[in-house]
Amino acid sequence: MKPLLFSLFLCLTLNEVYGIYGGCMSYSSSPSNVPGHIKVKLFFLNGWKLQRGPCQNCTENDEGSEVTARRKQYINDTNDPEAFGKWSFEYELRGLERLGYQNLTYKVNKRIRDVVIMVNKHEGWELESSEINLLLSINTSEPRRFDIMFENVMDGNVTSMGRAVPAFLQVKVDPYNRTDTGKPNSSPVVLVKPYYSLENGKTHTTHIPAVDDDDDAIECDLSMFVEAGAFQKIVKNLTITNILVVNEKDCVLTINLNNTRFSVGDTFALPITVKDYGRKYIVTLSRHSAYETPLGRVTVLPAFFDHIRLNRGIVEITSTDMSEENITIYYSPDVINGTIHTKIAEVEFLALTPGPRQICLNATDRFDWTVGCLIVAVEIKGKI
Repeated sequence: MKPLLFSLFLCLTLNEVYGIYGGCMSYSSSPSNVPGHIKVKLFFLNGWKLQRGPCQNCTENDEGSEVTARRKQYINDTNDPEAFGKWSFEYELRGLERLGYQNLTYKVNKRIRDVVIMVNKHEGWELESSEINLLLSINTSEPRRFDIMFENVMDGNVTSMGRAVPAFLQVKVDPYNRTDTGKPNSSPVVLVKPYYSLENGKTHTTHIPAVDDDDDAIECDLSMFVEAGAFQKIVKNLTITNILVVNEKDCVLTINLNNTRFSVGDTFALPITVKDYGRKYIVTLSRHSAYETPLGRVTVLPAFFDHIRLNRGIVEITSTDMSEENITIYYSPDVINGTIHTKIAEVEFLALTPGPRQICLNATDRFDWTVGCLIVAVEIKGKI
């Protein structure tokens, strides 16, 4: 069985607790020439507060760049092998036994490759894609699945939970060949960003995009027990009150923020487990009936939705280099419709010749920015 842990996290205000924002993990495996071993490739999307991730001092210019050397340098400088999280390995437990636990952090730090996927300076996060190639022993007295786990803490403060809330991700690897494909199972690949801004007072739907190389059916559900980690209680409370609903077949979350439970500035996380089901009867280490017993479960680290917000009041309006004139902007203290505190701008420029002019303005609020352009027709009035 293969788990994929996925998590969503919502947050508005962040404290100075360094940790991860959110992300997701998946894996594929293949035979090894080393007897009693298997090759496992992990794919790890990991999001961090801007300039706190492996990229270090990240900017938008770093998108697409490999930053593995920066990660290793930071670990060396701080003398902290767990600076970007702790990794471990454990065989599937049976009964009360505890078998084969290993700390994988040093091995992962040597075999990881990091590339910057996205930098969002407006929301203040960066997203890295990490590829980790491991050679792991499966030489046990009897066949076993095993878990690969990632642990860290949430960056900042989680509402009603405090700081340094544990964050957990895992994949459960079934290294034995499937009867339908003749090779080991591959987990669903889930693609989520680390940071989601949701407007308070509204109902939001969020799709969890996932694909499966084995063409298995995919379902998503809220994580429970170990997979839910520190967020088990909040998941239970949100589902009982119907604030949170999951369409398992379509992998869609519906979150109702039109509820007195939430206030602007709240932060919370939602752990999701993504499961893949065979479309026909399949045997691996165990028997899997079509659409009934999952071949794998990928717990997507409590993926993060960040920022619940009410009204977006505009902070600043500026001209851009797309404007064809030097622009002077005057602000008014007025409000729009008497409800949203914003800034109304009066635009002024000196036009020496008639004709059309393109004026482009950048409006910025606390969370995002947008550019709008208009064409102004300049006419010279005749003498009176």
